[in-house]
Amino acid sequence: TSSARGIDVFGQPSVSISNSDFIGLQKGINGLLFYGGKSLSVPGCSFIQCDRGLNIEGATVYVNACTFIE
Repeated sequence: TSSARGIDVFGQPSVSISNSDFIGLQKGINGLLFYGGKSLSVPGCSFIQCDRGLNIEGATVYVNACTFIE
């Protein structure tokens, strides 16, 4: 189990993380969206062997055409 983390976002407006690979991480994207209260868009990303690919709290996350591989 890795302790490495990918990206932390805090509800900044107009954030889109697209076509990115997150491999072997504890958390691929950690979204504490209640700070800024804005939604997050994650199109076309791959989360490969992450303990938790997406960890989102506080607002909506839009996931489109993503891959999650255990």
